[in-house]
Amino acid sequence: MSLGSLIAASTVTPLAENMIETRTPQKGSRLCSLLSEFGASAGNASEQNIAQRLSEIIDFNGSIRLSELHFKLSRVRGQEMGENYDGIRQQTLKSRAAILRHISSSFNPLSHSQGIVLPLPGIESLESAESAFAPYSKYYSSMQTELAFRCQRLRNTLRSDLADRSSRLAQLAALDKAMEESLSAHYRVVFGRIPQLLALDFEVIFSDHLKKIGTGGPEASYEEWARAGGSRDKFCNHMRALLLAELDTRLEPVMGMLEALDEEVGDSP
Repeated sequence: MSLGSLIAASTVTPLAENMIETRTPQKGSRLCSLLSEFGASAGNASEQNIAQRLSEIIDFNGSIRLSELHFKLSRVRGQEMGENYDGIRQQTLKSRAAILRHISSSFNPLSHSQGIVLPLPGIESLESAESAFAPYSKYYSSMQTELAFRCQRLRNTLRSDLADRSSRLAQLAALDKAMEESLSAHYRVVFGRIPQLLALDFEVIFSDHLKKIGTGGPEASYEEWARAGGSRDKFCNHMRALLLAELDTRLEPVMGMLEALDEEVGDSP
């Protein structure tokens, strides 16, 4: 049987079809904008090209054809258990809020949280841009690992909940899983290169910092670096914005499925 025949014979719902657009990261997303900005601030054409390439991968929307998924999805059937809609939505939003709180608390060095906390490097760390950036690089990579784990757990939970609600939402959950499998390698490239672009942004900020202190010694350098509103605060604000943008991107599938759930409930008699 030809692919065209398979497509014609399948019965994928409009809800699943609409999910293609809902699930695809949109051009001009916050993460794309930040990556482009950091690449441009480095003033290096090759680094700008890296940022552009990462943005293109985030905007990746042509690799999955719905026709390639129709036959598989047409065989998916939900259990029609009528899972409580409000419960699913509220629990998902509650989990998202917990991740946001985790990011926020990590930027408070005085936080009593047992999780990851932003480092406060000493005077000796400002000897070079490389040594100054090292603790922040470790912090960001740790946060990425934590975000990946929490977002994946939330996504899996929501897919399971949707699959138990109706046949249409079961198809949607299956579509999301198929898209995740197809796009996971591309997103690993994106998220894996973000720390490199963050390092470029740090170098620009650190270079400006050195110009400000002139011939000042280590103590003057640290005082300027650590003062409120100083270079460290500027860089930390950039890291916070990037983490929040990365979270938005990681949770796009989750928010897309919630929107589809809204549509399903709205269409219910």
